[in-house]
Amino acid sequence: MKKLLLLSIFAFVLAGCAQEEMDVVVDGDTDVITDEVGDATLTLEEPSDGDTVTSPLQISGMARGSWFFEGSFPVSLTNWDGLIIIEGYVELADGEETWMTEEFVGFEGELEFENPSWEEEFSKRGSLILQKANPSGMVENDEAYEITVWFE
Repeated sequence: MKKLLLLSIFAFVLAGCAQEEMDVVVDGDTDVITDEVGDATLTLEEPSDGDTVTSPLQISGMARGSWFFEGSFPVSLTNWDGLIIIEGYVELADGEETWMTEEFVGFEGELEFENPSWEEEFSKRGSLILQKANPSGMVENDEAYEITVWFE
């Protein structure tokens, strides 16, 4: 009985921690992010995976309206060790009127930061993380997309 209870709790915890799996398809200069059934959820025009970045970092692309809450969603820039350098938000791009749609909506933003790298090559690697806005806080609504960036 104890084993069955422990297995049930373990399965419940694993199910609760599962996040949607996302794949990246590079289409020209745009990274297209798809969910587990192949539907595109986000396109990142700037920066691209593996780009060298400087401050201020310009971020732009398109995301389904479900990624936004009140017209924005969070982004973070981390160093090679996962330490957050700066957090901010991308917002509706100029000319976009609503985020309350399942269609793609343009976004743009800018992050100003101090260059975290030093002479060792490994310190020049970092990550840009785009997170789906999740005002409910429910784990099953979490989604994020992470790309590698290089600091100059």
